[in-house]
Amino acid sequence: RELHRATSPRWRIIATTRMPSTTNATHRSYLSRNLARGRALGQIRLRQWLAERGKHGEWFDLLLLAPTDLMQIAAKEKWKLAHVFPLENFESGYAVVMEK
Repeated sequence: RELHRATSPRWRIIATTRMPSTTNATHRSYLSRNLARGRALGQIRLRQWLAERGKHGEWFDLLLLAPTDLMQIAAKEKWKLAHVFPLENFESGYAVVMEK
């Protein structure tokens, strides 16, 4: 929403993500815990390893989305998915181009 407001009419977003895995048993249990906790299905919590300092950075949330979910969110915020480029499958990852 904020990017739509703050950018010119011909702006594009180029991004990569991946779809939450439902075929991997470990991933399925993580997704189930997310739902039980009221979190988004593909929401994961990560923190960066700062190799030069030998310690971890701050925790942050990352949202993994299936292309159809990304389309719905983009449309709600007035963006259009112009192109979707999957890798071998959407669980491995994909790139998108979103346009105003």
